[in-house]
Amino acid sequence: QELVKLKQAEQLEFLPIFYWAALSSLTPQQVASACVPWRAVPKETQVQALQLHMEDTSAPSDSVLRTVEALWDKDPPEALLLERLLQAWIYNSFDLSEDGKQAGVIFFA
Repeated sequence: QELVKLKQAEQLEFLPIFYWAALSSLTPQQVASACVPWRAVPKETQVQALQLHMEDTSAPSDSVLRTVEALWDKDPPEALLLERLLQAWIYNSFDLSEDGKQAGVIFFA
């Protein structure tokens, strides 16, 4: 819901599904302090996601910083980690539509 609001406010560079995939790749410890925690993954799954192809990223994007700000009041995960997870899903997904509004995200753990 927060991601959709951010997208509608033109605060996200990519579709909300990519941010959700990245957020869903966080561990229970990283999600625990979120305003509304969600289902997380084991550390091993996160490590596997980070092994997927992505461009080198040295700093979090404004979109990721806004996402962290919207979902955590305190003790957020490292924004650069979330950026790297976001990039992993962007570079390892495919379009499902011609208008670019749907994307497929698949990860075999």
